[in-house]
Amino acid sequence: MLTAEEVERFVADGFVYVPEAFPRALADEGRAFLWRETGLDPDNPGTWTQPVIRLGGYGSEPFRRAASTPRLHEAFDQLVGAGRWLPRDGLGTFPIRFPHPGDPGDTGWTWRAATPSRASRGTG
Repeated sequence: MLTAEEVERFVADGFVYVPEAFPRALADEGRAFLWRETGLDPDNPGTWTQPVIRLGGYGSEPFRRAASTPRLHEAFDQLVGAGRWLPRDGLGTFPIRFPHPGDPGDTGWTWRAATPSRASRGTG
């Protein structure tokens, strides 16, 4: 599934892009759920009054399904070996960012989803 170059990129960077890791419809369902959780209107930027909203961890649907697709499990097996990783029941926390002049307090830092215990200095 992953090329040798992608595996090397994972080793070097701590993450790798897995195309079509879960279906688009599932992503749309997750996005709609997160918008509801923010209490904001996705079609009204006037409601986006903060630079970032951090939502707690979610292990419910649709996130459970997104974290457990056969395509992702195949990638995990390839990267670390079958039986050498623990299944997730969700996708963790979500920082929701908005165009805003205010400082979100974490500018330049990103957490890599593939390695949540490792922070790396980024640009976003």
